Amino acid sequence: MKWFKRIHLLYLFGFFSNFRPADPYLYEFFVERKKFPVEEVQQDILPVLSYSTAIHLVFVFFFCDLCGYKALIIMSAVATVVATSIRILTDSIFVMEISEVFRGTAAAAELAYYIYIYGYYDVMNYQRTTAYVRTAALVGKITSSALSQLIIFMEWLNYNELQILNLSANSLAGVFAVFLPTAGENAYYLSTSTNPPEKFSSKLKQKILAFKSTFIESFHQKHIIRWSIWCACSICSYVQVSTFVQPLWKVLETERYNGAAEASLGLVALLAVSLAGFKKIDWKLSTVVVMYSLSGLQYVVLLSSMALWNGYFVIFHYVDYVLFGAIYYFVITAISPEIAQLLHKNCFGLVFGFIYLLAAILNTIMVCVINDNAGFKLEPKQQFYVYFVVHLSIYVIFVVASAIKKKVDTVMTRH
Repeated sequence: MKWFKRIHLLYLFGFFSNFRPADPYLYEFFVERKKFPVEEVQQDILPVLSYSTAIHLVFVFFFCDLCGYKALIIMSAVATVVATSIRILTDSIFVMEISEVFRGTAAAAELAYYIYIYGYYDVMNYQRTTAYVRTAALVGKITSSALSQLIIFMEWLNYNELQILNLSANSLAGVFAVFLPTAGENAYYLSTSTNPPEKFSSKLKQKILAFKSTFIESFHQKHIIRWSIWCACSICSYVQVSTFVQPLWKVLETERYNGAAEASLGLVALLAVSLAGFKKIDWKLSTVVVMYSLSGLQYVVLLSSMALWNGYFVIFHYVDYVLFGAIYYFVITAISPEIAQLLHKNCFGLVFGFIYLLAAILNTIMVCVINDNAGFKLEPKQQFYVYFVVHLSIYVIFVVASAIKKKVDTVMTRH
């Protein structure tokens, strides 16, 4: 029974928490069902998700290993249920922004789901178990997206009723989360001591020093630094594209194939995750080549998508979106276990929390400048041009910096 709990309940949570048939049509829900102005949705409602995720990831970064992964998984489920309930019951833009705050809470706490598995298995199984966890989530995404496309095509339900399906599945995910076995409760800075009781200030100082030393020790390794930056940039790119692609689809095409596009992404990503989870690759030797090749391919895909905006070519934009997302899933599935293998078992939340926090900060800055009322308030097409230019610039900087470092190392070795 313990084996069943450790494996199957976690996978069931991953499936039902990602079973969200309303998500591919969230923009249509805001604009067509709730009758919110397009500008309000793009500039006021959607950006709140990015800000909320970044703020909550600060707490995840500091307290994930302290609270335990199970507590955060439950928090993710509860926040999702609250956010969905608010969307169903209210017609106020302000209250809808509050729902996005809770959605940000869920997105930040969901990190615990992806690292929970590392607390139970030895290093040799990290690659395979990472693939299993990602697969469970993707199967939920595929099933719900395909179902939503069928429902919208056949006009069986409206957008509000799709939200009710979301609520039902996410509530069931919360039930499974409650029965997960506890993991990671004894954090690295909460170890018991046989010394006499100390003052609170002394204990707090010791915990802060332990936190600092663990952080420095974890990121002292060059492979972790390189992989962490790569992961953060990949996460940031994918989150931006996936969050604001629906307004772009609405501009490009009146037909609603969002569900089919998301289901196709899930299927191709499932293949990518299987490859990353079971194919043995020496990432320490291949990191630079693979990193630059895959990242470069993402930017080529994004560029080709922008070059084929109009009319008949909208189908190619869907294809580009699928390829872009599949590369992200391959990268995050392949690199996450590599990072985990180099860490102590009790600091996964610290390191992965920092990676996701860095990605959220980058995303927040770009959303504030590009999308928000405080920034340039760009149209969907203009947004994607800026995404491409900014991320390509970061890519070029990394390539140049890596080439310079390699040349300096060569010169130092000769001397």
